[in-house]
Amino acid sequence: MTDTKGANSPLSIYVKGVPVNLNSSSHSHFSTRLATILLLLTLALTPFLVWPFYGNGVFSNAFRAENTISAVSIVSPSPGFLWIWPRVLLVLFAGLIGLLLLPSGKRLPRSTFSWVLVLYAMATLTSTIFANDNWGFKIIGGINRFDGLLYQCGMVLFGIFSYSLLRVANNISRFIYIILCTFAISSGVETLIILLQRLGIDFIGLALQGSSYGAPVGTIGNPGMVAGFLIIGVFSSMLLAEKVPDGKIKFFLYTLATFVSIGVGISANRSSILAIFIVLSLLLIVRRNGKALFALFIFILGALALATHIPNNYEYSRNIASTHTGKTRLLIWKLAAEAITKTPGQPFIGAGPDGFLITLETKIPIRELLQEYRVEFGWSKDIKIADVKPLFTEKDPLRGRAFMVTLVNDLTPGKIHRIIYRYNLDKAHNLLLDKAVSYGILAATLWLYLFILPIIKLYHRKDTTSLYLAGGVLALFIYYLAWFPIPETEPLHLTWLALAWVWAEALARNKENNELSSAR
Repeated sequence: MTDTKGANSPLSIYVKGVPVNLNSSSHSHFSTRLATILLLLTLALTPFLVWPFYGNGVFSNAFRAENTISAVSIVSPSPGFLWIWPRVLLVLFAGLIGLLLLPSGKRLPRSTFSWVLVLYAMATLTSTIFANDNWGFKIIGGINRFDGLLYQCGMVLFGIFSYSLLRVANNISRFIYIILCTFAISSGVETLIILLQRLGIDFIGLALQGSSYGAPVGTIGNPGMVAGFLIIGVFSSMLLAEKVPDGKIKFFLYTLATFVSIGVGISANRSSILAIFIVLSLLLIVRRNGKALFALFIFILGALALATHIPNNYEYSRNIASTHTGKTRLLIWKLAAEAITKTPGQPFIGAGPDGFLITLETKIPIRELLQEYRVEFGWSKDIKIADVKPLFTEKDPLRGRAFMVTLVNDLTPGKIHRIIYRYNLDKAHNLLLDKAVSYGILAATLWLYLFILPIIKLYHRKDTTSLYLAGGVLALFIYYLAWFPIPETEPLHLTWLALAWVWAEALARNKENNELSSAR
């Protein structure tokens, strides 16, 4: 609902009492429309953008000349190139072009959200410059990660672009619901893809590597990463269902939320299941009505019950009740905390984009790393480490280093086992620890602030939009306590944070305007 009232700007549009100022020129309107289309296209494409014309997939084989020998036909492609690199370029392009399309005075709003991201960008730049790594990995990121300085800058630009565009929207609430529709539909399509993969139909694997991946990796590359994306799909569908008056559309959206919840169950990712369960339980307590109870019922039925009864042709399974992953996470977090203490520039400077792996290879004793390997690889309690021999020198390249471990078993005296291990642990599996290791404790604190502030501000509002946006932020935060950010989903999660921040600020301005009107 919009109306115009007197204001100092050429055009002042009020959205439920919230003023939104626009440039009256047709050029400004046209560029803003282009920016809107660019944002929506980026949000829609990011979950699905892969590069199938490289490697051994059906598309690359079809387009490759029969009598030619090329590098790609000999060298196996990097999985990161197929899954991540196209999205890094998309986010960087959208962030740059999107900000240029916005009116000059609106590209970097004087707001906390924008300046937090700017400070984070400065922390990443500083840490990258001083990192003990070569510049190729500094700019591009670790092997199969592609989350180096190039991506970090693109992600920051895209986050500021999303936030700035939301602030200049003619109708903030309507624009938010359009973005939520994009998330809901995309998550429904992603769920359909992983459902087909569970049933044994993996056209994504055929396109990228010529065979099935044997797991519900979707178009994102990992079941846990898919689950992280589906979290915002669940809350988008449920919020839209609460807001639409039409009964048929409401039923469709609740059905979609159920369907996406099944996708979360298929992924068997404990952190996402736990995150959604906790938040829906809190919504049930806060709202105390049948709708929240129904939402909680949808999740329990869809994610936990139905997903376990779907045929599993690839025999992909994870025990949700297992504590094995939790034990490995605790050991990884301990190593990450030690890596932070070994970085000289903390709390302002981290070890760089691939800092956790570099610090493990250079500053953490191998025997401490083997405590995590013991749990991860399931060594029995009878196995003891007799000797550890590094198979590298200090002059060898940082990545690819290996060491030989001699193991003995008390139950079989005289027998020894020698195993060669490589350093393969490069992420702390916790958003705050990952940011702290790579870019400093200050950078991690900035991200904590981005998550916590909208939860606090929106929780007190108690309206439907506020509660579900805050609930989505809280669910993502819980998920990230046991996971790490990736280019495939982090820009989408940052956009959700931007939605929550803009909505909280709009409500605050609305309250301030009402108080001023009452005072008059």
